[in-house]
Amino acid sequence: MKIVAIVGIGMGNPKNITIEGITYIKNADIVISNERLLNSFGDSFKDGVRVVSLNNTNEIICFVENEIIAENVSIAILVSGDTGYFSEAERMIQSFLENPEVEVKSVPGISSLSYFSSRLNLSYHNALSVNLHGEEEKIIQYVVTHKKVFCISGGDVEILLGELIKARADHTLSENIRIYIGERLSYEDEKIIYSTLKDIHLHKNEIKQMSSLAVFLFENDEAVF
Repeated sequence: MKIVAIVGIGMGNPKNITIEGITYIKNADIVISNERLLNSFGDSFKDGVRVVSLNNTNEIICFVENEIIAENVSIAILVSGDTGYFSEAERMIQSFLENPEVEVKSVPGISSLSYFSSRLNLSYHNALSVNLHGEEEKIIQYVVTHKKVFCISGGDVEILLGELIKARADHTLSENIRIYIGERLSYEDEKIIYSTLKDIHLHKNEIKQMSSLAVFLFENDEAVF
């Protein structure tokens, strides 16, 4: 029986992994993840471990199901954030559960929502959480109606903020909306920007340099929900 543990490792800093997650990683015979997450661990895996760098979820699934033929092997797949929060872990779990030779363990981690909220000293139980997948224009409908919106974009930071600026210009949004932007969360070069919509242009140089890994939290006191 193959034990496959899909481990959420938070934002990428090994300090943020749960003890359960660390246990599965330390005991794994094979560790699979993308290069960024693997590099976070350096050489801290157990002796003799096989480390496999794969970026595509389909490749990972095929590798586990078709290439790993040894019995009683322990596999750890590292995914960013939390396995239950906008994670590719969902597809892996669904696939592996159909394989009678695989015992699946889903090990939750720290999501970008919980981590970022803690860095801002804000609660998030009343936040609307959305993943736009490049559909930045949809952010307006969420921020207009909800007092607190957490957003994962995965797209261009300037484009998303540009949608808000246009909405302010046509009076759809108030200039007093509070904007928090987090990039490279948990790493030594972590960056957090706070602004209002009125003053967001003051941060245009920083925003231009941000990667698509940035996350956002918007607060709109005038919203209904």
